[in-house]
Amino acid sequence: MPARPSNISGVQDLLNVINQSVRELHIRIDQTQKQVPVHKLLKTSARLNFGSIGANSTVERSAALAGVTQIGTVHVSPQLTLGNANLVWSAYVKQNGQITVRLLNPTSSPVTPNTVNWNLAAVQ
Repeated sequence: MPARPSNISGVQDLLNVINQSVRELHIRIDQTQKQVPVHKLLKTSARLNFGSIGANSTVERSAALAGVTQIGTVHVSPQLTLGNANLVWSAYVKQNGQITVRLLNPTSSPVTPNTVNWNLAAVQ
């Protein structure tokens, strides 16, 4: 019959080394968490009207989002369809507290998208 682990030579030393390694790992994790900035998610919605967008051109509209700064990463999306239009959108923080949404009409004809609510989000 095999020996019980407590009867094997050196097991206690091995357990002490493992416990010490785990303690050191926890200390390093705690220190790292203190150094990494805490991110916050800011969200709002805004009704944006872009009007007519000329062929191969862009139109920008801005909306307020309290707390957003230019170091944040933004994401926007319309809540409903913009209509039968082939549009591309992007967004950026033009100034603190404000997200700007840019709609691009890559087609060769003017397009008037539907006026809809947009979801605006930023990670700071």
